[in-house]
Amino acid sequence: MMQDDAHLPPAHDQNQKQVLADAMVRLYRKQDYTPLQKIFAKTMPADLAMVLDGFPRQEMVNLFSVLQPPALAAKVLRELSPAAQITLLQKLDTVVLVPIVEKMPPDARSALLKQVPEKEANRLLATMNGDSRREVEALQGYDRGSAGGWMTSQFFILPEETLVAEALAAIHNMCGCEMVYYLFIKDGKGRLAGVTTLRQLVLRNPQQTLAAIAKQRVIHVHLHTPIREVASLARRHHLLAIPVVDEQDVMTGLVTMDDLMTVVEEENTADILCQAGIRTGEYPTPTLRETIHKRLPWLMATLAGGALVALLLNQQLAVLNNPFPLLLFLPVVLALAGRVAQQAATVATRGLRLGMIEYSPIVNRLREAGVALVMGGFFGGLLSLAGWGIFHDKPLAATLVMTMVVTLPLLTLLTANLPRFLQKTGGDARLASGPLALAVVDVITMMIYMVVAVFFYTR
Repeated sequence: MMQDDAHLPPAHDQNQKQVLADAMVRLYRKQDYTPLQKIFAKTMPADLAMVLDGFPRQEMVNLFSVLQPPALAAKVLRELSPAAQITLLQKLDTVVLVPIVEKMPPDARSALLKQVPEKEANRLLATMNGDSRREVEALQGYDRGSAGGWMTSQFFILPEETLVAEALAAIHNMCGCEMVYYLFIKDGKGRLAGVTTLRQLVLRNPQQTLAAIAKQRVIHVHLHTPIREVASLARRHHLLAIPVVDEQDVMTGLVTMDDLMTVVEEENTADILCQAGIRTGEYPTPTLRETIHKRLPWLMATLAGGALVALLLNQQLAVLNNPFPLLLFLPVVLALAGRVAQQAATVATRGLRLGMIEYSPIVNRLREAGVALVMGGFFGGLLSLAGWGIFHDKPLAATLVMTMVVTLPLLTLLTANLPRFLQKTGGDARLASGPLALAVVDVITMMIYMVVAVFFYTR
């Protein structure tokens, strides 16, 4: 990608970021704002945001408050983390904030105001100019999880009878559109009727109409289409943007690639955090209290699962004369069962997230169970040999191999179907590979292990 010569090279290296941060702090503390503004002007907005995010919150506010011009500050604000954005909206004066926020695209402006308390958002809206306020209010009526909640209301669309030469002239005179690669076309009733590209406009006869050169079949979504489906559609058809239409097929907005990349990043982050037992929306979080509040339920679920395992263990061990060999192998049994179950749940969850269609779900589940059966036989055999080699205990060896052979296929069938069940019942499919599901897996594994052990040791 080409980059403006006026900008410094992107700060990929940690040392470069540290040098930039030190220079900014030093100039600010000396109140030497002229060279500081030169650094701001020559640094890419994304790099500035990355550096500012690393400062303590008050120092970040101080540096951002002298960031000029407002157009540059708007680009940096858009790249900052949600926690940093909220801090700036709460601490900066409205007179400073409004010119910056008004320079942001409507979709980014709406998303920004949705992150702060309603009182703060209304304070900013009340001081914006009429056009900016109406754009934000129109977009804020849509759910953040839908195409309407991510679209920009700035797009380029012309009547189908427009000549190519007229369209090129309109592009030269336009301003404020976020995506200019696609030119959308509307019919006499205002409905989305086609799309062409800037390349096609340049190559075609200037006297042709847009209707003659446009692709009539336009891939589009509706206002309430889930944004995850929009991202999947763009990935599948290699699109840079997707138009959004209303019930009358009138184009109302455009979801662009940068927004879709943000969606994918947020989804991936949510998947990782959910598997670690951290609620979506916690990262990054500004307060210690909020962090504890969001993590505690997951840890309590894990504690409850562990307590139940201990209770079952205490009840079953009472009937055994020498439970030490069983206890020695228990961590390995639980670890293997948990890992196999998590693999099956993760594969199934990922398939749902990517919108993959299962033509033979029963065959797929049986295949996964077959893989788990082979794994159970293999690891059960290894554990059985280890148990016999250490203790010369036949019931122990039989217990280990039988537990693995029974538990792994059973848990695979359970956890592979759990994501789809959660999705159909309105739950979050990612919970199938989270701490709560793993706690249930531990309980089931423990029950099977002890029942099998009692069977072989009391024969």
